[in-house]
Amino acid sequence: MSYTFKKPNTIVELTDDGVIFKRGKNDLMIHKSLRGETKVLYSQIQEIKFKEASLTSSGYLQLSTPRSSMVGILRTVDQPQNAVKFKRDQNEEALKLKAEIEKKMNYQSSSGSDLNSLKELKSLLDDGIITEEEFQAKKKQILDI
Repeated sequence: MSYTFKKPNTIVELTDDGVIFKRGKNDLMIHKSLRGETKVLYSQIQEIKFKEASLTSSGYLQLSTPRSSMVGILRTVDQPQNAVKFKRDQNEEALKLKAEIEKKMNYQSSSGSDLNSLKELKSLLDDGIITEEEFQAKKKQILDI
């Protein structure tokens, strides 16, 4: 799934594991250091900052990722390569993009906990604490099948 934002021209593509920001190499409105592609994994996103565009100002969607400061304190850093700007006529599309990213982030985090639950369950089966039937029933419950 991809979203296209104009001025500056940015395509935001959602993959199975992350968000890719694609910016044109020849777009003069984009600072030279922001050209090309940037990928942010869903597992790295700490916060989605969002501001709707108004009649007089652009809106933005920015993905904050964790960074360690020089004293070792973990904090989020706002990086322009993890952001997209948009005009008022693209507010609705930007809101849809935000919702899709949040949905994929939630799926990633629940998938990870499901995987850990299955590993623990398999360990119980291997140790003879639960039966194969109990394992299969609980597995179906965890995977919602």
